[in-house]
Amino acid sequence: MESMEQTYDGMNNGGDFEKSLIPNLSRLRKEGINFGARSSFMASGAMGWTMGSLVAQTARINIKSFRAQDDFDPNATVIPGAYALGNILEDNGYTNMFLLGSDANYSSRSTYFKSHGDYDIKDV
Repeated sequence: MESMEQTYDGMNNGGDFEKSLIPNLSRLRKEGINFGARSSFMASGAMGWTMGSLVAQTARINIKSFRAQDDFDPNATVIPGAYALGNILEDNGYTNMFLLGSDANYSSRSTYFKSHGDYDIKDV
């Protein structure tokens, strides 16, 4: 839920919409659970950036730095030797798909997912 914010809540809860677009998150916030800047649910430093978060979620590896690879090299591998969720699923006959609303080449995301599960990538 990258970039989820209070804006999507109803005006009566400090948001910009007449009716809340995130009623379940609004309910959780009223119960004292939130994911904002003052939340106890903060990502560790190794997961607070695009590839750090994706690699941690899919390969259980915390990376502190990353050098973006050439996304146009079909033989490139990001995090060589890692055995990620996509690899497990592919090895067991699944077709993997990565859907995103931005360019998959940003931060070598397409290279990472192609090299760890041969994902079918659908981006803008």
